[in-house]
Parts: sequence; structure tokens; C-alpha cells
Amino acid sequence: FNPNYLEANQPEALASVRQAGDHYWGELLYRGNPQDFDGAPARSPLDYGTFTVYEPAFTYALTSYPLRWGLYLSGEAQVARLRREFEREIYDQRDFDAGRAYAQVSLQRPFSLLGIRFRPHLGGLAVAYDESRDGGGIWQGVLKYGLDVSKRLYGEFPEIANEELGINGLRHIIEPRLEYLAVSDPPHQAEEILDFDAIDDL
Repeated sequence: FNPNYLEANQPEALASVRQAGDHYWGELLYRGNPQDFDGAPARSPLDYGTFTVYEPAFTYALTSYPLRWGLYLSGEAQVARLRREFEREIYDQRDFDAGRAYAQVSLQRPFSLLGIRFRPHLGGLAVAYDESRDGGGIWQGVLKYGLDVSKRLYGEFPEIANEELGINGLRHIIEPRLEYLAVSDPPHQAEEILDFDAIDDL
């Protein structure tokens, strides 16, 4: 029904098998579109839809794995067969599909100086497709680097108390943070790349 379509979450089929460890996780995911509906959250009358099918996708992620000399390695890799479906009554856009493999990696070396925490990081992202908007295979990649600077400030106020509210002192943490991130120019324009999800938004 149209009111449900405009206001409610739409049905989708999901199957996921996941294994997690101390510094990694892996997932095999299938996501389907059982009733040709948009699987996005509730939308406005103008936000009609699209649906991305993973049939399937296997993802492996490494989370802050410690190396020597205070270095930490993190990354993610995925191979997937994807299809993006459009409501042809609304969009003049044909459905498209492609096989995609991507890997991203980040190396960081956090350290503290004068009570301030610094986290320089260097990494990259590479994506390969067996189809593009021009019809042939294509790859995309960028170099990413940056610096995070943060400082935590703590405070305690034991004299603040209110028996009715159950307050017996207050504590606070203030953490100002400055983040700089640079991304190199990709070798291909976005218009050449099939867009399935956030991975393709270089």
C-alpha cells in the first residue's frame, strides 16, 4: 500500500554468517530484494528508490593489529557480486550488476607528547570491477593519509548532590579533537564507476 511504502521500512532478505576474533572478523552476507521494494529506511514522497543486492559478499576485516615499534595495522577486503535495482517507473535508469573486489589498509603510529595524543596514519584503497559504465573492466584507487590530534580533560564535582535525582557527585570528560585527512586523486572519474554503496564513492 502506498502509505506503507512511503512511511515504513521495506522488506528485504538477509542471511549472514560471521566469525570474529580478537583482531579480525569475517562475514559471508547475502542480501536480496524479495518483493521488488526499496530496502531503504522510511522516505519522503520524493525519495524513491533503489536497492543493492549482495549475492553474496565475503568481507574480512583486520582491526588495530599491533606490529613492532608501536605501529598498528587495520584493513578490510571484500569480494562480492552486486546488483543495483531501480524503480523504472520513477527513474529512467536500467539495473546494473558487476563483480567487485576491494581492499583498504591503514598503518598508524599513535603517540603522546605533553599530554596530547597524536595519531598519524597512512593507507590506501583499491577497487576493481569487471564491469563499468562503458562496459569493460575498470579499477579505482586512492592514497589516504592524515593526522588526528586529541586531548582528554577530566573533572570531578563531588559537592554536587541531589538525593531525589540520585546524584551523588558529577564527573565530566571533555575531548577536543582535530582531524586532518587527505585523499589523492583517483585515476578515473566517478561517472565511469558503477555505484553500489559507499565503497564506490571515491
